[in-house]
Amino acid sequence: MATVKYTQDNSNQDFTKITWIGIANGDTPEPFGGLSEYADRSVQVGGSNLDGATVTIQGSNDQANFHTLNDPLGNVMSFTAAGLKQILEYSDHVKPVTTGGGGSQSIDITLVAKRTRR
Repeated sequence: MATVKYTQDNSNQDFTKITWIGIANGDTPEPFGGLSEYADRSVQVGGSNLDGATVTIQGSNDQANFHTLNDPLGNVMSFTAAGLKQILEYSDHVKPVTTGGGGSQSIDITLVAKRTRR
């Protein structure tokens, strides 16, 4: 039961990649803030074993009240298996939340965001 810190890779001025690696059962991923500059976002869930866990992606504009985000079709950003989805809502803070799962759970989550060119 640990806080999983994110890492940020700014590959260029138009793009950023945020990753949370090795999320185990009971861990709390740290929220990432500063996404207000990035209009296009997607999230990928993978890792060596989800072990029955459900991953939801939540967003907030005040860093206190987080709400589950949706994909462009209005489906809740929820994963029970590896996958990749685009995020519909535009929020400044994003965090993954895991529930359930077993002792062998090891989840990796990657958020990619792209600035709109002017």
